[in-house]
Amino acid sequence: GEPNHNIVLPDDDQNPIDLSKAAVLTEKEYELLKYSSTSFTYEQIAGTMLVSPKALEHYRVSLFHKLNVKSRQELASLAVKMGLAT
Repeated sequence: GEPNHNIVLPDDDQNPIDLSKAAVLTEKEYELLKYSSTSFTYEQIAGTMLVSPKALEHYRVSLFHKLNVKSRQELASLAVKMGLAT
């Protein structure tokens, strides 16, 4: 299988994250998290990651769930806080 990334999440009372779920991201979820802070559209990110838009949507839903975010803006903000912004 693909390698997993153990991530350290910023401490944020506004956005409680279930660490048991969020601590491990797949390679593709981690990649999407990094790209979330760019100006790329999801379609462009899918092209860059060499996955279909449908596959990217699957990673996005999983990532939102694991990190307890509701929007790409929140996801991008988290990526910046974690020092992952590309």
